[in-house]
Amino acid sequence: DCVHNLKFNDERRNAEVFAKLMDRIRLTEYSDVEFDFVAYIPMLKKQRRKRGYNQGELIAKKLSEISGIAFGKDLLVKLYETKTQHRCVHGFERFGNVLGAYDVNPDYDVSGKTILLVDDVKTTGATLNECSKMLYLNGANSVYCLTAALVNSKIKKES
Repeated sequence: DCVHNLKFNDERRNAEVFAKLMDRIRLTEYSDVEFDFVAYIPMLKKQRRKRGYNQGELIAKKLSEISGIAFGKDLLVKLYETKTQHRCVHGFERFGNVLGAYDVNPDYDVSGKTILLVDDVKTTGATLNECSKMLYLNGANSVYCLTAALVNSKIKKES
């Protein structure tokens, strides 16, 4: 509900709550990692205009403020419009939908850098995987991911 309200009901304050919780996980799971940037998944321009903000960007910005890790504003760019991932029913469709859709902003040099990639929801990991791939192809040393929520397909199938 909190993610849904952040995304669709303009409850932007939820981004700070998620960022605080995600920072706790960062400190627990990645305490020995020195991150160079906090990055986020760029969203469709059409969706951003309609919503007025990118929820992942809001979370990443707050996480940057809390953690002191540099905020990678527009570190990743979306090259072309795709269907929204939640409209893709099957995992293979999600991976195909985002294939080649992202790249690293040429204003950033990620060579040898360690990136903390933030997203609101992980379902199959297709978007995180594609963005991570592009960071690696552009020379990133390491990419770690944090999400506010996970979709558990086993629970979804049972309910």
